[in-house]
Amino acid sequence: MKFFTLIVVIFFGFYSRAQTYSLSSHIQTDEYLKNTLILKVKNEYRSICSQHQINHPSVISAMQTIGLQSLKKKFPNDKPPIRVYNEYGIKYADLSLIFEFKYTSNTDIQSAINLLNKTNIFEYVEPHFIPKLTYNPNDPLATPSSQYHLATINAFAAWDINKGDSSIVIGITDTGTDFSHNDLFGNIKRNFNDVLDGNDNDGDGYIDNYWGWDLGMEDNDPTYQGNAHGVHVQGIASATPENNNGGIGVGFNCKVMPIKISDANVQLIAAYEGIKYAADHGCHVINCSWGGGSAGQYGQDIIDYATINKNCLVIASAGNNGADGDFYPAAFNYVLSIANTSANDVKHSSSNYGYFVDVCAPGDNISSTWPGNIYNGLTGTSMSAPVVAGAAGIVKNHFPSYNGLQVGERLRVTADNIYPVNPTFNNKLGKGRINLFRALNNPPTPSIVYSHLSITDRNDDSFVSGDTLFIVGNFFNYLDPTTALNVTVTPLSPIASAVSNTISFGTINTLTAKTNTFAPFAFKLNGTIPVNQPVNFEVFMKDGAYEHKQFFTINVNVDFINIAINDVATTATSKGKIGYNQNSQTQGLGFNYKGTDLLYEGGLMIGVDTTKVSDCVRGTNVSFSDIDFGTTTRIYKQIPAFYSDFDTKAKMNDNLAFNPLSIEVEQNTLAWNTVPNKQFVIWEYRIKNTHATDTLKNLYAGIFADWDIDGGTYAQNRSDYDAVTKMGYSFYTGAHGKYGGIKLLTNNAPANFYAMDNVAGGNGGIDISNGFDTKEKYRTLSTQRLTAGVAGSGSDVINVMSTGPIQLLPGQLATVAFAIIGGDSLKGIKDAANQAQIKYFGFPTRDNVKTISEEALSIFPNPAKGSFVISQSKLSFTKYEIYDINGRLISEENISSMYQTVDLKAYSEGIYIVKLISREKVEFKKIVVLE
Repeated sequence: MKFFTLIVVIFFGFYSRAQTYSLSSHIQTDEYLKNTLILKVKNEYRSICSQHQINHPSVISAMQTIGLQSLKKKFPNDKPPIRVYNEYGIKYADLSLIFEFKYTSNTDIQSAINLLNKTNIFEYVEPHFIPKLTYNPNDPLATPSSQYHLATINAFAAWDINKGDSSIVIGITDTGTDFSHNDLFGNIKRNFNDVLDGNDNDGDGYIDNYWGWDLGMEDNDPTYQGNAHGVHVQGIASATPENNNGGIGVGFNCKVMPIKISDANVQLIAAYEGIKYAADHGCHVINCSWGGGSAGQYGQDIIDYATINKNCLVIASAGNNGADGDFYPAAFNYVLSIANTSANDVKHSSSNYGYFVDVCAPGDNISSTWPGNIYNGLTGTSMSAPVVAGAAGIVKNHFPSYNGLQVGERLRVTADNIYPVNPTFNNKLGKGRINLFRALNNPPTPSIVYSHLSITDRNDDSFVSGDTLFIVGNFFNYLDPTTALNVTVTPLSPIASAVSNTISFGTINTLTAKTNTFAPFAFKLNGTIPVNQPVNFEVFMKDGAYEHKQFFTINVNVDFINIAINDVATTATSKGKIGYNQNSQTQGLGFNYKGTDLLYEGGLMIGVDTTKVSDCVRGTNVSFSDIDFGTTTRIYKQIPAFYSDFDTKAKMNDNLAFNPLSIEVEQNTLAWNTVPNKQFVIWEYRIKNTHATDTLKNLYAGIFADWDIDGGTYAQNRSDYDAVTKMGYSFYTGAHGKYGGIKLLTNNAPANFYAMDNVAGGNGGIDISNGFDTKEKYRTLSTQRLTAGVAGSGSDVINVMSTGPIQLLPGQLATVAFAIIGGDSLKGIKDAANQAQIKYFGFPTRDNVKTISEEALSIFPNPAKGSFVISQSKLSFTKYEIYDINGRLISEENISSMYQTVDLKAYSEGIYIVKLISREKVEFKKIVVLE
């Protein structure tokens, strides 16, 4: 059971922002409802929300732009949880601020998501996904005698111990039931508090929900329509026993609640809402024989609510794509995920598999109830899931004190090992195939889950080759106490090698946790690592006869860094983009000033004429960025920082461009964490002409910025230029509006500012509402338009702040630098602009200096024992500093000789960084010290 599935991407700083959903290219339009979005409002905007309204000007404007058809709370009767966390420290889910928005225009779903995300008041905006049923139809069976799955899971022996009880309710979220079937009618849960009299007697908001509910059609009749899938699933879970008719459901005496989640066209339009309904109406177990490869935070919120708030167990089928890949809701945290096996315990060819699977159950040609009072055989993980759901009902009745997660863990830890007959799917079929008898009869056993992981390299947290990762987290025990728990964590990739990977805990009591904070697991990263590379780790836990494997993933060598050490929080990347690393505002912080997001898109542009512009911003298709810069040195944080409190460096070229300039760009970012330097981050670009013979003439370089000042009020922005500070800026025209600006810092070429109205027609300037081509890009780099948004209260604005013309001979280099600034007023950003200029002019110049070659500078021997020598061909570096691997300064001395000896007698064995300082530059060297 995925109590915690970890995908780690390390950010610098701890600034958080709303999640932005980016629709993957593989998602088809039939996987979500057309013109429908799920929105979750941030808690701080609770006061402006009512059942059918979000009273925020930018939200209203955005919805009217898209074409508001309807807006309603998904769960209008829900209140926020009284407490944030339960008694075990797990956060309760809050569903009270989730809305469904339907619109009328032809706006594509991703554009609608992006537009609403600009308002900055939503935790998430995502499609309303429509999962699919997970079964493969077979021919009807002649008799019900082929219910082999009951014997396979040892149900008959289990029923001798416990047959379940009518007080245990299994929710079947599916296509509906068949009340006329003799094997279903008797085991349907009745709601005696709301009899069929036309009134909502129990006050739950549903009139006459006596025997379930139809959420797809919004009525009290959950009879199947068009597809009897739910009829079949219901019978597997709990067909009526001992009635001299048909077969028997695994749940025996447990009751089922039919919850229809499909509409008249058998689209599962209310799938996650069905889970919520089941949790709110007393179901102990909730079966989901459906799913898909796409998911958002809304689905996880619903799962959190059902499991953490309501103590239910959610069971879901793993899918029938025959693939190793996540499938939802099965892959969500806290869901018991079920794969499909045949009568001989071999994984069915159609069943999905992977680390997200928890257990298996028979699902091949399962005989169960079908309309017409007959039985039919169907195959799929749709059939495997209710086998487990019925078993869970029995376990819950046998262990009445268990919460839902404990029920799932008991089934998981007592499953039979089936890997001997499935050798090619090692560790990807969960614990094995469930055994209901063992779940009831086996001795007490612990069940440990490693969660709430924290990972650091105790350095720059960029996780690159040579770094050591330190991993700590909580080991939570859901079942019986341990006596001598031992844990070993093993990397499943040669990229990582173990330095310290075992720990012994001894006793961990039921529903308590211990942490390895004081003994972190440590792993060294080795070799050449691809960008954004996932590395899987296996956690092996053993306590006597108890054994459990868990897996987590860490993404290493990421190609972006979040900078959040002052009043602005932003993201630098390895490919020229600013604020975000991907299209659709993903992987990054934007440009956020004191909690207000100011930037929708930003990036570097360099051009020499109307046919040659290299950039990383939107192109002829406004939904996609041009990708002209290829990374040659992935971005990294410089440790120790030399110029500022937070230095980053990256290198790129424009070899990916259709018509490249043949340039290399070294990108440096600089940020400070103290007044008066807290309102800006500096972006410096060192541009080199790599062409062997051609001179680059009329070169302009600049930053493109689609400002959305004050979040979604982008339609009330205005742009202007301040010649004194050489800064183009934009601001929100309303009261107390924020300002965002870009100031040119270098003086090797004049400043240039082009402001655009991002509206159809362009309001007299360049119209990029229908695309931004190379000709238009060079025009914005090389010509001026000093204002935008001047009419009325403003408009959506875009700026290009640049400098040029610059001439670069072959092999020649030029530096251009800009400060990106946030502020509360025009005076505030002007003051910040002046301060940025002071800070930048305080640096040693980087242009027109003679570079000392690597051959002219060396340290030897390396590794060293006792001492090493700093050798220079001439005395250029006049000081050295030595830092340990954690960035702590150990010693510093002036250099007085071209062959300076450094004493190492006081140094312990390990890796150190030697920082060599001259008037013109700084060099960093690593040295290994041996004892």
